[in-house]
Amino acid sequence: MMLWFINNKGLAAGLSIAGFALAGIITNPMIVFLLRIMPVYTVFYILAGLYGVLLFISHLLITKPEIELPTEQISKTFSMVKLIFSKKFALLWLVFFLNIACGLALISQEKQIYHLLGVTSSSTIVFYCSISALWNLSGRMIMASLQDKLKNKHVPYYFMVISSILLCSIAALNPGTLAGTLTMMWGINFFFGAGFSCLPNILEQNYGMEHLSSVQGISLSAWAIAGLIGNQFALFFINNYNLSIFYIFLFILYIVEFIILLFWTRVIKKK
Repeated sequence: MMLWFINNKGLAAGLSIAGFALAGIITNPMIVFLLRIMPVYTVFYILAGLYGVLLFISHLLITKPEIELPTEQISKTFSMVKLIFSKKFALLWLVFFLNIACGLALISQEKQIYHLLGVTSSSTIVFYCSISALWNLSGRMIMASLQDKLKNKHVPYYFMVISSILLCSIAALNPGTLAGTLTMMWGINFFFGAGFSCLPNILEQNYGMEHLSSVQGISLSAWAIAGLIGNQFALFFINNYNLSIFYIFLFILYIVEFIILLFWTRVIKKK
């Protein structure tokens, strides 16, 4: 996508990654409807057929643009092993990991949190979850587009982590109110999506376009590990403590993320 929009790489990444959030908006109501009228295994058959056909048609429509990429200076010294063990990459990986872990912790328990706050209507919960996905979609597009106008591509990460800290503090101070939780849930979803869509442009600025796919692939290991850890610690807190303790724990994780981001910025300035 960034090759098609060579002068608007942030927008390109935002458009591409916005597909994740848009899929949530479309499929949440569809799956709920299908589960009401047929068994679970039948729903999986239908989704498999639908996704298989759409993905096959989509891949036929994609053609790589004929663009000569400039030879990056970093290409001469690039090493995947050195990349993984470098301080710059490790710190950025941790920032990304913590942002994803906290975001997935909330998303994975979103319906349960609404239940604890007294929301029992399934249609209302689906509506709230769809709004969350819409905020997620908006964050990916808006922050990635803003990134194109900034000299330092990592600046949106400061917006992301500082806003998340403030949102968690609001929810922790008002744990029993639906308004406080929705403010945090929707706000963090906005920046949770932005953290993903802004990453490719940060990697391109630091490692060059030629190796972007490789570096992005290694970076997304943070998403995979966060998916395993975020869901589990969220479940632990929901089952054993009240929502206030859960929100305070997220607040602490975002503080740690902010400190690591400061260290990362210091490292790239030294280099």
